[in-house]
Amino acid sequence: MVFLLSLEIITLGKGNLYADPVFSPSGKYLGYIELAVDSLHRDTVKVWVYDIGKKRKYLVEKEGFERWGIPANDYYPEDYLSFAWLSDTLIIYTSDGYRIKITNWRKKKVLIEKKLSKEMYIGFPLQGIWKILPSPSRKKILIVDALGGVICWGLKKKKIWRVSKSEIDPPFLPFWINDTLMPIHRQKRLVVRHSLSLQS
Repeated sequence: MVFLLSLEIITLGKGNLYADPVFSPSGKYLGYIELAVDSLHRDTVKVWVYDIGKKRKYLVEKEGFERWGIPANDYYPEDYLSFAWLSDTLIIYTSDGYRIKITNWRKKKVLIEKKLSKEMYIGFPLQGIWKILPSPSRKKILIVDALGGVICWGLKKKKIWRVSKSEIDPPFLPFWINDTLMPIHRQKRLVVRHSLSLQS
């Protein structure tokens, strides 16, 4: 993966697959997930943070490929990996098709590990969580599955609820207008939905 910084080209890795390279809120760090491959097979999934000022990479987590629940024959495995920032210290990322972790990357300490129940999970087990999107205040997390279904996870009260059910349409990536409103693709229409919709 290569990115341009003040007309300086920085190479963080070659020959592998990379998912969701995202800058931290301050812009001081770049976080991403790397799917490391060798000449024979896919080997490991690594979560990285790159300190732009120090030009140093920090390995936050490393797991075997199978642990992430990605089909071995999938052509686009990076679509099953998602990474985001909650602050310059806290990161949130998918750990497998059912789990999301919030980690203090400086201490390499997992603070919260959320496993979605089979009843709440709204895609297929091997489809994985497509994207995770923190709200502007970073108090809520949108979880989007491969069929466009949307779940909201409230971090303060630690509750999780459905916002929008899955459809057969190609996934549409919603985004936050503010901490409660978001546009969502529904049956070939674009609608603005409240994040508490369908809360049980």
